[in-house]
Amino acid sequence: MRLRLPPLCCLPLVCHPALADTQQYDLTAGADYYTLKEFGTGGARLVREEAILPGARLAWREQREHLIMTLDAALAGGPVHYDGQTQSGLPHTTRGWHLLPEVGVGLEWPARTRLRAYGRMEFEADFRYLDDKGAVAGATEFYQRLNGGLGLALDAWRGERTGLTVRAGRLEPLYSVVNVYSRTGTDDLTLRLDNGSGWEASADYVWKTAADRQWLLSAACRNQEFDPSPAAQMTVNGAPIGYIIYQPEIHFHRCGLRLGLRMPLGAASAN
Repeated sequence: MRLRLPPLCCLPLVCHPALADTQQYDLTAGADYYTLKEFGTGGARLVREEAILPGARLAWREQREHLIMTLDAALAGGPVHYDGQTQSGLPHTTRGWHLLPEVGVGLEWPARTRLRAYGRMEFEADFRYLDDKGAVAGATEFYQRLNGGLGLALDAWRGERTGLTVRAGRLEPLYSVVNVYSRTGTDDLTLRLDNGSGWEASADYVWKTAADRQWLLSAACRNQEFDPSPAAQMTVNGAPIGYIIYQPEIHFHRCGLRLGLRMPLGAASAN
């Protein structure tokens, strides 16, 4: 048996005094274009999934004398189209659902310069459900990824009422597994994902419309690729049944656009 089901985070950081308070929060909503590909031996593509996943993000940011601290949470999800093959190699298509929660924390330094270094740690979960179709069973899986990120943020434009920040960095997995939940009577199991290095990039544009309010437009992309996992024995009630399961090479790619508001913390109570 082969595992058939083998995903943006952006923290807009513009530090000009006209555009930043000591503490701020962002609330944005939009959608991600999401693709997932699996590859077999020799690079042959086994699976392609794609979807437009609506979602929302809440981010908090505090600027101190030398550091910028960030904390954010996001949720995206929706239906997905699956284009792959059965275990015997026959073409197979179906539909499914993805639910993608994530949380992250980060630091930028030095706070009051146009070019800054950033470090970030984030946890992403990905619940995937593939529909059964005919005699072919679907899949229920839960991916968990803890990533570390390092990169640069640049205030490309800083004006009295507008600002543009771009950022780019490298992603390194600290912990990555997938839990596979059986629908065919075999035991559930966990597979380790290996060597998932990747990259992320974003551009964040803000424009000020009131003393305590800014509009925020964010675009971001991310890519992460994992090698095939070690194989695991399939079992029923703990007894091996002579089959193995593994996660093929898998590539996750997401690009998204979000629009929302940036406001100083406590702005609503200040009025």
